[in-house]
Amino acid sequence: MLSIGVTYSITLCLFPGLESEIRNATLGEWLPILIMATFNMSDFVGKILAAVPYDWPGGRLLFFSALRVVFIPLFVMCVYPASAPTLAHPAWPCLFSLLMGVTNGYFGSVPMILAAGKVPPEQRELAGNTMTVSYMAGLMLGSAVAYAAYSFTAPGSGVHLPTLHQHTLSNYTGY
Repeated sequence: MLSIGVTYSITLCLFPGLESEIRNATLGEWLPILIMATFNMSDFVGKILAAVPYDWPGGRLLFFSALRVVFIPLFVMCVYPASAPTLAHPAWPCLFSLLMGVTNGYFGSVPMILAAGKVPPEQRELAGNTMTVSYMAGLMLGSAVAYAAYSFTAPGSGVHLPTLHQHTLSNYTGY
């Protein structure tokens, strides 16, 4: 349950919100489209890979799902600072999107597949319903975090970081 919730929380923190903000002078408005297409195709591949039988121990599945948190700073470096992002080349967000998509498809599907086999037959329906609740909770949490984060960065949000101008510095330093 935790694995699927964590997987979708991390994904919704970044996709599609932050990914749609990534720009490049060469590709312009096409870069977000390319990034989203890459994510969707690789998510599909991850879902197909989940069909390969492997019995994941619960702790290891949760660990690898949570390890996906590394995508958050990587994508932030693709958009920040806005004037010259740390990872400005368009290959970076495409690569991160590819990896995030494959892991989202895989770690979003494997817990659903394994859940039914971990409980007695009479509790499989309940297990499926519980996994659906975990999925929905992950989507809701990720969406709420993304929405809250975007509200702080959007123009006109009322959150302004102080900017020191040269004349302001001269007032305080006596220069």
